[in-house]
Amino acid sequence: EFRSQLEERARGWTEEWLEQGRAEGRTEGRAEGERGLLQRQATLRFGASARRLNPLLDEVRSRAKLAEISDWIMVDPLDQLIAKVEAAVADDRVH
Repeated sequence: EFRSQLEERARGWTEEWLEQGRAEGRTEGRAEGERGLLQRQATLRFGASARRLNPLLDEVRSRAKLAEISDWIMVDPLDQLIAKVEAAVADDRVH
């Protein structure tokens, strides 16, 4: 009986871990999609010069920050945009 209970618990843990992995994968997938959208927006606005932004966007982890960057792309000149994203990335590294 003990072995049966242990096996049942282990199955439960495995299911929990799998679901956590799935949830993390969905979250990361959404963030990757947002990064791709931001890269396309920047390219439409700034042309090939926007490629300078791509490696920085890859380092942004916060979905809220990605949404904020979307606003910056719409209104800021490229140099100011890059400076803001660099600051956001540096702030993420500190926290």
